[in-house]
Amino acid sequence: MKLLDEYKEYRKRVRDLHHNILKLVSSNDMKKVAKILGILENGNIVIESPEEQDAHMDFSVYADIHGDKSKLAMYMKGQA
Repeated sequence: MKLLDEYKEYRKRVRDLHHNILKLVSSNDMKKVAKILGILENGNIVIESPEEQDAHMDFSVYADIHGDKSKLAMYMKGQA
C-alpha cells in the first residue's frame, strides 16, 4: 500500500507542476503551436486524435516557439 500512496503523491505533484507551467501558455502560443503542427484551420485549433492533443500540449510546454525560451525554461527560471 505504501508504494501506491507514494505513486499517488508523485502523480499529484506532476499534475500540479504541469498545471503551473501551462498557466504560462497563452492562447496566442497555443495557436502558434497549432500552426507549426498543421492543426490550425481558419483560426481554429482542430485536434483529431488524443495523440495530436498530446503533441500539441507537449510542444506548447517544451518547444522554443518564440526564439528565446520554452515555457518549461521560463517556469524553471522563475523558480530559481
